[in-house]
Amino acid sequence: MIRARVYVLPAWSGQLEIEDVVHESQHIVRLSGELDIASAPGLGEALLQLCVEDTHAITVDLSNLEFMDSTGLYAIISASGLCQKEGYEFSLIQGPAPIRRLFEVTGLIDLLPFQPVRAAGGDSTLRPAMAIGENRAQRRPI
Repeated sequence: MIRARVYVLPAWSGQLEIEDVVHESQHIVRLSGELDIASAPGLGEALLQLCVEDTHAITVDLSNLEFMDSTGLYAIISASGLCQKEGYEFSLIQGPAPIRRLFEVTGLIDLLPFQPVRAAGGDSTLRPAMAIGENRAQRRPI
């Protein structure tokens, strides 16, 4: 069964929306909006909530981010560390070019586990993939 939870952080957070799409014990955490100094703590809280569930894998989808600063980068690094500590698989789905550039400039593109994504022609690209069963996902606020 696939279910989705949507966390919408308050306006002071920089308008980050966090959607958790769950399939069995695998979570795809989709970020939309801005991941910055105001909203990064909200991502941390959302990921900590996942840790109390029966979680085996977390993928953070950056494909809908519009902006990310160094605090957002730190939040992603922290998420990776949290998953490693808890024994969960962790991966990332690439964001748009400006977001991807942050990872390239800092060298994190080579250190963090970004998923290769297949384009329509079968080539690996940096474009985001659809989540498993995305069209059937039910959304409910938390």
